[in-house]
Amino acid sequence: MDSARANPWKDMIAQTKRRVDIQTYHDFFWICDDDGHFGMMIQFGCPLIPEAFVDQMRGISIVIQPAENAMLYFILHDKRDWEIFLALCWDLLDHVALVEEENKIIEILGKRIKRWQRFLSQENQLIMPERIQMGLFAELSCLLELISAIGILNAITGWVGPDADQKDFSLKNCFLEVKSYISSKGSRVRISSIGQLSDEIKPVYLLCYGLTRLASGPHITDLIKAIYQHMSPVDVQISSIFEQRLSDYGFVEGITQGPFFSYNIDSKKVYAVEEGFPRIKESAISEGISAVKYTLELSTCQVFEKMLQL
Repeated sequence: MDSARANPWKDMIAQTKRRVDIQTYHDFFWICDDDGHFGMMIQFGCPLIPEAFVDQMRGISIVIQPAENAMLYFILHDKRDWEIFLALCWDLLDHVALVEEENKIIEILGKRIKRWQRFLSQENQLIMPERIQMGLFAELSCLLELISAIGILNAITGWVGPDADQKDFSLKNCFLEVKSYISSKGSRVRISSIGQLSDEIKPVYLLCYGLTRLASGPHITDLIKAIYQHMSPVDVQISSIFEQRLSDYGFVEGITQGPFFSYNIDSKKVYAVEEGFPRIKESAISEGISAVKYTLELSTCQVFEKMLQL
């Protein structure tokens, strides 16, 4: 961690505060409360409406001390979580430090807090593991193709998200299950549940992306920006759904930190999951087995390669 942003509470004792070392028009303080909990305080030159920040965050209390010069407190419950709490504090500070109008600060804080609530509610990590990035890269690549084929609304609403018990995309005429793998390690993908390749409701296509990691090139944030470019400013509902799907994956824009890995798509194969396709069906599972995961060798699936029919 940048030494300038190391643990500011390290040498603080209970009932003390220290001004945040940042260029700003306002009064920001690191605090250690009466019980020794780490926190941050923002002092305002005007009263605050108590309901302005009524929502709480996982492991963090938000407290308003109403007065003519109100104070807003963020208090961490468990000191062991100080690193992610510090990331939250600096995120808030970086967004409001140079904003002069206090009403604007309140508005910005409200929006950032909502993002952090979403992020913390799912116990996400600040840094997304590469395995998760690969999966998201493949699904976003697929999403961009779908936007061109069926439009932004159908594509975004059809993206179900990272639930191992269901397909990645539920479209009008079919399901899509998207997988990724490192090309140099062989063309095999992990099937995480029986339901992923179940075709009882409508046809299922398995889309497999062979990837090679690059020193530079497109990564998930580039694909996210490209998808946003397809949305107009009035597409608030679509944007909200998209943000929620990203959050389900563990990515919250402006909060999830790099490194973000770049990939080249070496190959994209589409397989029709139909009779004879190598898979484990629910009917073949003995009673008492509640979950099944297995590896699929794509070299055995060539006969099922098809053009995607949307």
